[in-house]
Amino acid sequence: MFGRAPVRDDIELGLLAYGFLGDAPAALIELRKAVFSEVHHTTIHYFSAREIADRVDGDWLRQPIASARVAIQADWKAAGRRRVLTTPLPDAHLLLVGK
Repeated sequence: MFGRAPVRDDIELGLLAYGFLGDAPAALIELRKAVFSEVHHTTIHYFSAREIADRVDGDWLRQPIASARVAIQADWKAAGRRRVLTTPLPDAHLLLVGK
């Protein structure tokens, strides 16, 4: 992620971004179900798993964990980048061909 192995705060930030910690809005839960439903085996679904990780903004990940907790409660969409967290993943075959 930043030239080092992930540490506890990195994992917590990832869990926060997708609403796995604490109360998540219904819209985020529905998105999370759709996004994570097909990535149970990352060897087979590597590109989908990579897409999930890439959706979280790098600047958001660099903030202190306490700030992230407050920010995610105020606006859960703030953690997203490029393709915002509010859109479902494209089909796996589209990820492979880059369209």
